[in-house]
Amino acid sequence: MSYIVSAQKATSVNKAVSGHFTSLNQISLIISKIYYLEIYNVNENGLTPLITSRVYGRISYIQLMKRENQTDLLFLITESNQYCILSYNPDNGHIVTEFSGNSNDISKNESENGQIYSIDPMLRVIALHLYQGLIQILPVQKMLQQYRNSNLLSFRKEDTQSFNLKIKELDVRDIGFLYNCSKPTLAILSREKEHSFLCTYEIYVDKKELDGPKNSTEVEYGGKILITLKNPVGGVIIIGEKTITFYDNNLSNPYTIPIQDEITNYGQIGEDNFRYLLSGPLGKIFLLVLFVKNNKFLGMKVEYLGDTTVPSCISYIDCGYVFIGSHFGDSKLIKLQTEKVGDNFFSTVDEMLNLSPIVDFCVVDIDKHGQSQLVLCSGGYKDGSLRIIKVGVGINEIAKLAIEGLKGLFQIKESFNSKKVSFLVLSYYKATRFLQYNNGNLLPVKNIPFELEESTLAMGNMLYDSIVQITTSKIILYDKFLNIVSRWDAPTNERILIAVINPTQIIISIGKGTLIYFIVEGNQIQQKKEFHFENEISCLDITPIDTKNNLTFSEICCVGFWKEITLKVIHLNTMEILNTYELGGDFIPRSVVTSKLDDTVYVFVSLGDGQLACYYLNPMDYSLKFRSKFSLGTQPINLKEIRYSNKNYIFAASDQPTIIYSNNNNLNFSNVNLTDTIIDACPFICMEYEDAICILTSKSILIGSINEIQRLHVRTVPLGEHPRRVCYQESSKTLGVICIQNLIYKEAHSFKILDDKTYEILDEFKMDSNEYVQSLISMKFLNSSNEYYVVGTSDVCEDEEESKSGRILLFSVTATRQLRLEHSIKISGSPWKMCNFNGHLLTSIRNMIYIYKWDINEEGDINFTYLCRPISGKILPINICTKGNQIIVGDLMKSITLYEYDDKSNEIKEIASDISTRFTSSVCFIDDDTYIGSDSNLNVFLLKKNKNPQGKMDEKQLSLMGEYHIGSSINQIKKAKLVTDRTESNVIASNELIFITADGSIGIIAQLKEDMFSILKSFEQNILNIINNVGEFPYYKWRSSCLSTDEANSLSFIDGDIIESFLELDRDTMQKIANGDNGGTPLGYTVDELVALVEKLKIMH
Repeated sequence: MSYIVSAQKATSVNKAVSGHFTSLNQISLIISKIYYLEIYNVNENGLTPLITSRVYGRISYIQLMKRENQTDLLFLITESNQYCILSYNPDNGHIVTEFSGNSNDISKNESENGQIYSIDPMLRVIALHLYQGLIQILPVQKMLQQYRNSNLLSFRKEDTQSFNLKIKELDVRDIGFLYNCSKPTLAILSREKEHSFLCTYEIYVDKKELDGPKNSTEVEYGGKILITLKNPVGGVIIIGEKTITFYDNNLSNPYTIPIQDEITNYGQIGEDNFRYLLSGPLGKIFLLVLFVKNNKFLGMKVEYLGDTTVPSCISYIDCGYVFIGSHFGDSKLIKLQTEKVGDNFFSTVDEMLNLSPIVDFCVVDIDKHGQSQLVLCSGGYKDGSLRIIKVGVGINEIAKLAIEGLKGLFQIKESFNSKKVSFLVLSYYKATRFLQYNNGNLLPVKNIPFELEESTLAMGNMLYDSIVQITTSKIILYDKFLNIVSRWDAPTNERILIAVINPTQIIISIGKGTLIYFIVEGNQIQQKKEFHFENEISCLDITPIDTKNNLTFSEICCVGFWKEITLKVIHLNTMEILNTYELGGDFIPRSVVTSKLDDTVYVFVSLGDGQLACYYLNPMDYSLKFRSKFSLGTQPINLKEIRYSNKNYIFAASDQPTIIYSNNNNLNFSNVNLTDTIIDACPFICMEYEDAICILTSKSILIGSINEIQRLHVRTVPLGEHPRRVCYQESSKTLGVICIQNLIYKEAHSFKILDDKTYEILDEFKMDSNEYVQSLISMKFLNSSNEYYVVGTSDVCEDEEESKSGRILLFSVTATRQLRLEHSIKISGSPWKMCNFNGHLLTSIRNMIYIYKWDINEEGDINFTYLCRPISGKILPINICTKGNQIIVGDLMKSITLYEYDDKSNEIKEIASDISTRFTSSVCFIDDDTYIGSDSNLNVFLLKKNKNPQGKMDEKQLSLMGEYHIGSSINQIKKAKLVTDRTESNVIASNELIFITADGSIGIIAQLKEDMFSILKSFEQNILNIINNVGEFPYYKWRSSCLSTDEANSLSFIDGDIIESFLELDRDTMQKIANGDNGGTPLGYTVDELVALVEKLKIMH
């Protein structure tokens, strides 16, 4: 019973189109990211996201269907041959499914060249080549007409059903509909033996017949791309390996030009039909120009424009803007230029993050502060890089001052409405000091009239440019010239213990439950009320909440109490206690703050044990409604409201500092990526950094700018070659990386080490020619105090089907941080995987599993010997994971096998195995008896050891607990946490795993208790019943494994992406889901309780 959720959704772009999909007045860019559709508006500043929609299938093709005086339609087909036509509803901003269908036919042979499609320019039909010798025709014009007339899915009706037509070509490379034809006319590019041919077929839709092949002509053998030209020129262009050739509509009068580079993608520029952008496999961009005069083709040429990211698709948008989608690097928005910009005839306007393909990763906690970061092997070819993923908010240091003994800090601006700090106030336990910021330096201020000999409890700018300072014995009001204009002294033998201010009001506590309320009016401090409580006050807040468009005055005060552990809401005019709320537990409230985040007013109360209670505040009657409680560490939390990018945020200063913010009226929590415990924080506004913040730790004051507040922050370390394996070595503070440099017709492999903070390459070891690295780990051997990098290589020969030799290399990192080869072992094949097995080296070589132990002789030489007799795996044991003496092996074909090393008999024993046939891509332990794996069919599956076997057969078999079609190829699964626990959700989810995919997604898998699983499964179904299903493809069919005979096994997983989409919905829709509308199950939870539940799950990532 597992919960699976995306921490980062797929980033690989496989298709992109642009047109008038959302409006006749706006060109939109539509991007396909595996199983997401993203729609953007484009302007001179870059891409602005408009819509993101999930599709229940892997998208293989999208194309706009252009209509006169109407917005475009979007044709979409998935890898499983489901198709749909979509439109956009501007009234509600939703994508509408006009109709959908399924062209899958398991009785036919799939095309060896994949799915190939074309849309008739007059929107009469769509042609699909999915199976050998067949063209499937969708009579889309009739489909749309009948659909709109009957409001039914018209593809089910006989006269509009798709139909198959036989063609003689078996090896089809590309197809395209010709323009200016009375009947839909399809051009087909194909190969037969050592020849390539181009021909046409006319389609008779009413008769469901083909007429052809016609005008068959032989073309360059390497021809692979067919482009049909619009009127008035017409004809086709064939792009081959060495030439580009134009043919007219009769496939005659060829015109050929040579090309030097391979072409893999193209995109038409505008509607003029005379210019095309071409791209090569490594990022070269070319311009193909057609010369036309009097509607007659005269010639063409190709010009080199420059070099960019490795492209997967090209889409020209408008006004020179072009989107380059990529699978191997960041996708880019470029603008074509008539003059060179550097080395290119284009400039980069915007970039879109892409992590794919992620082939390996490691989890590193460099500072040992519970803030993990992922190091990913991302990208490929020249776009290969390491990506450093941090969860939370980064603080970029502007200035730092080492200082100790402080208890709080405040900012004083030049005036109330100023955007520049004048002083930084440092409050010691028995004194106050002032600093000024000047060109990155914090300098002490002398000869200032403020109180210096007492601790300052609160200080800030008041309305009308006065300044108030509250110390332990008095309240002082200064005018804008820093003259004292008013003062209030605490009664004899009394001290001010707590003080809070807003622009017009002051509240203090002087002990023994005494609360005194002041206002500042006419440059005078005026005492208004005094109130006595039975218990001692622990915290106060009078933040204005803007109920009457007034951000300078509050009608209420929130008061926390020591002994009774309660929060009271008090009306300041009457000192009436409006409400009292039990906070629960044994720890006192230490800080309270009221804040309006988005459209919701919250009251946050922190407790002494690191817990944070959250309440809704009703601004009409000032009542509170409990929302949720979270854990933000183990130490007391100091809460401060800050503003960033014109929005309110809550800074929770503690041992695990956190920024709390609202997105779509739902709370989000982001870690602050600092290592020290934070005592206090305040805004710091200067001319250079409008959104800076000043942070107080036990050792220093830090002024920093805030990175964009989001869940994941990505740092790119370009390598210029493909990283394949990565691991971390704590003793040397280095990262070990295996890199592949793609050369002409071969690869060059190397092992590099990088500094773990700067990511500078410290040293490199180049492998021999034809020596390929397969595996890498860092480990300490038993009875050794040193940590070593262990690299496994194989010798690759063209005339051998598999490697028959290789090496295991042992490296140390010297004191000068250089690599030293300590030992080398010759092996008899490819070392697919290596693991640290209780201080020994476990590795799979060819189809064998070995455990090596090491020792050092008297001369200091390292020797490797077998710990026990090697055993034979199944076919190829390419994945291994260990836990104690247990070993699970993922095989190339034979799924997962469980082994155990027996200390007494000194042998590896097979315990149990999965009898199904699977090509495993990764394996991992969940616990001692439960194992997870992923396979080449894009599934994850759970296996469990039989605790109560009925016989020897049962004892030797692993039971399948569930499988789930994730839709992406998982390359690694590891037991790790992305975020430190900061909620009471330990009772909800446990045994967290992180996985990475070839499509650039990062995911979390966690185990659920049975009662929570049942609740979430009903919750998931209710959401699916309500939300918009783009394409109307069956959800549970998409999630069921292709190895399953039914959909039952997929029910063992909860789709966390569906669950967490609940937070993006409006309140009315949330209520429908809670009620179980549209055939669902009433959940028995309020909307607020469901929101709190989802937020606790979401905190995992």
